[in-house]
Amino acid sequence: AALAVGGAHDHGIPEKYLAEVPAEVAKLGRRVNAVFTSDSFDGPYAPTGKWWITLPDGKGGYIHKVFPGPDGKDVLLTTMAWSVSRPYPVTYSGDGSLVLGMPSPPSP
Repeated sequence: AALAVGGAHDHGIPEKYLAEVPAEVAKLGRRVNAVFTSDSFDGPYAPTGKWWITLPDGKGGYIHKVFPGPDGKDVLLTTMAWSVSRPYPVTYSGDGSLVLGMPSPPSP
């Protein structure tokens, strides 16, 4: 199983990867949330598939974490506006990329 690490980088993303990032994702210079994977904990870690993360509702987030939700399906939580987001449903494409769904609205 692959391990994933992520972070936002203002600089230091290798040029060979920057060419893959759409301009709208890197709109704040070189700031991009990224997922790098490895087959072992010790690495090496590298981007796989669509390795940059954008939230489907257009919101910004920082420090993402994917883990199993109460129903056993993976969800992504992120920090935004000094709080924690609602869970974004996660599925995986054939190349290992994360595919995020819209979070459920809050219960009344």
